[in-house]
Formats: sequence, C-alpha cells, structure tokens
Amino acid sequence: MLKIIDTQQKEMFSAKKEYDEAISHRDEIKNDLDVLNGRRKCIDIAIDIINNGLKYIFFAETRLTLQRDGDFYKLLSNGRPVSPKNVSVGERNIIGLCYFFTSIMAGKNKDTAYNDEYFIVIDDPVSSYDFENKIGILSFLKYKLGQFLNRNINSRAVVMTHDLLTFFDLEKICSELA
Repeated sequence: MLKIIDTQQKEMFSAKKEYDEAISHRDEIKNDLDVLNGRRKCIDIAIDIINNGLKYIFFAETRLTLQRDGDFYKLLSNGRPVSPKNVSVGERNIIGLCYFFTSIMAGKNKDTAYNDEYFIVIDDPVSSYDFENKIGILSFLKYKLGQFLNRNINSRAVVMTHDLLTFFDLEKICSELA
C-alpha cells in the first residue's frame, strides 16, 4: 500500500511539474501576443498620423491614404487601391516626408516627445511638385518644424533646397517660427 501511495505521489509531482510548465508556456505566449498586439496598435497609430499628414498637405480627406490590410499596407488614391509605382514621384516623396516625421516619434509619448532635442535635416522637400502641393508641403513643414523647434530651444532644423523661390518661402517660415 505504501508503494502505491509513493508511486501516486511521484505521478502527482510529475503531473504538477508538467502543469506548471504548461502554465509558464501559456504565459510566455500571452506575453508575446501582447507585444504583437502592441506593435499592431502602434502601426495603426502611425498610419493615422501619416494619413493626417497627407490630408494636411493635399487639403483633402481621400487624395492619398494608407490602409492596413493584415500584415501589409494598401495605398489608396481617392478611395481606390493604387500601386505605389503608379503614383507620381512627388506623391511618393510626400508619403516619405509624412513617414519621416512619424518615424521620429516612434516609441515616444506623443505628449512629451517634442520636448526632446532634435536635429532634423530635410533635403529639397518641395522639388517636383505642382503649385498646390508646394503650398501644402510648405504649410506642413511649418507646422511640423514648429512642433519640434518651439518645444525645445536646443532643437535645430536644416532644410536644403536649390530652388530660389522655395528658399525665400522657407526663410519666411523660419522667421515666423522664431
């Protein structure tokens, strides 16, 4: 009888060990899932921020937007899917500029992120655009650079251009931000 009890206790300890390992494994999987859901949430927030930038530049809700489709992104032009190779170089650059400003903020609290010190370099942000898009880009640059430069006096920005009119527009923007 004692031998049966001893065998059952060993089986019970073995089963408890397997149970504890399964619980531990479940908790690891749950933590991994939480991390992935957090990343997805950050991606969704980034898409919203990029889309807000696109709306700001184009002065239109649906001119160009990004939409998450599972693990991929869709580019929409006026609500219709479009391949990135089928949009103009200027439109791709606008998406890149919106992404640039969004990526600077990655992993930071949106309420305090602009308080950090930044050195921002932008090369010819308004090349190859028509007049309406130039106005949108310059307005967007003023807005975004103002967020960075006005929140931390040590932040700096360098914006380069070869276009004389753009240079004067940027000079005016900088004087308004000072």
